[in-house]
Amino acid sequence: MIELLKLLAVLAFIVLLINKTKLHLGVVLLLAAAATGLIFQIAPAEFFDAVLGALTDFKDIMLVVLIALVVVLSVAMEADGYFGRMIKGVSAVLPSRRLRMSVLPASIGLLPMPGGAIFSAPLIARASEGLPLSADQKGAINFWFRHVWEFCWPLYMGVIVFGKELSKIDLTLRDVLPLQAILTPTMVVAGMLFLFPRSLGAKKPEHHAGSGVKKILAALEPLMPVAIVVACYIGVSNFLPSALDALGCNFLKSYKDPAQIADRIAFITGLLASIAYVILVSGRNRRSVVRNIFRSPRTPSMAFMGVGIVVFGAVIGSQSVTTGMVEFFRESGLLLPVMVLLPFIMGLVTGITVGYVMIAFPIIIGLVSAVGGTPTQMLPYLILAFTSGFMGVMLSPAHLCLLVSRDYFKANLFRMYRYLIRPVLFTFGAALGLFFLLRWLL
Repeated sequence: MIELLKLLAVLAFIVLLINKTKLHLGVVLLLAAAATGLIFQIAPAEFFDAVLGALTDFKDIMLVVLIALVVVLSVAMEADGYFGRMIKGVSAVLPSRRLRMSVLPASIGLLPMPGGAIFSAPLIARASEGLPLSADQKGAINFWFRHVWEFCWPLYMGVIVFGKELSKIDLTLRDVLPLQAILTPTMVVAGMLFLFPRSLGAKKPEHHAGSGVKKILAALEPLMPVAIVVACYIGVSNFLPSALDALGCNFLKSYKDPAQIADRIAFITGLLASIAYVILVSGRNRRSVVRNIFRSPRTPSMAFMGVGIVVFGAVIGSQSVTTGMVEFFRESGLLLPVMVLLPFIMGLVTGITVGYVMIAFPIIIGLVSAVGGTPTQMLPYLILAFTSGFMGVMLSPAHLCLLVSRDYFKANLFRMYRYLIRPVLFTFGAALGLFFLLRWLL
């Protein structure tokens, strides 16, 4: 129990620094890593090994590069007017202002990359011009709808690792995702109900010349850079391992998690290709686009935040922190509370889906297996555990997308939580209802 209180103290420390100081978020997370070492009494050798490992690990270095490239692509697209064209195209197709502001970040959410909320934030800023929305609401809307696909979109690394854990009990993603997918529209409904003011209703459709098909094509054209990233990601992540094997290269196999290495190489390739595309087709705006890329202060700022994320993640994931928590839940003997609390707390601490899946699900799979029953009968527990962990991620002060949304809109984190807590409870309540329904049906 004392380990749980220590974790809560670390999370409170992060929230306090974010809201009561003007420190850069990267500095906040580095201080939080130091505080974690002190609170958990991590041995200096273990602490510095974790920090050094994070700063030199190829996977973590690629994460920082990936975050920086996301910002570069966002700056390039903004400089060439992509976001304005996207808003105009979506406005021609969707008369509802609620729909516009939910569809825009959700479409970017199909790109499962860290810090992707910084990509959709300018869209929300443009779409919300003149609307009675506070900075806290805009940040919460951008953050929430950016993540609605994580229950069912198989490109997300958290979902991929979830599939690997399922294989231990002879289940696959095909068994789980069709049932879990209902929680994606649940998140959409929750966002619509709780994140928008009631006065923000439908607006008369804006009149644009051209047929319905032309309007749809006009709305899709600004998404070409996103489509390039997705296409490159799918192509490179699928063919890179086999191509390296054919060449007799063991580069990926030399790492503990080759799938994640291939995943990040694929994203970096896609982002570079997309940035090149935006620059090449910008025409007369090319100089302005390139100048904005090199002058934007957002890129180094976000990269440094990425450094803070990987260092804090390494320290909070160290053996001295996780061992006590795991043993506490393993020995509790309370199956359903463990299914809810263990992934929730791990999601709250790590701030990333793949983090709580990798830490919590080996334990959960073991506990569910010990209870007995067929693999199909285990599905309700697994879906509830995944949802609980993801709701922890959505409330985590270490969640990169939450931090960048707060930073972009200059929002207050406490007030953002005030908007987020109701859709989180609504979504978890739906998952709990689904749990009991599936137990009855299966």
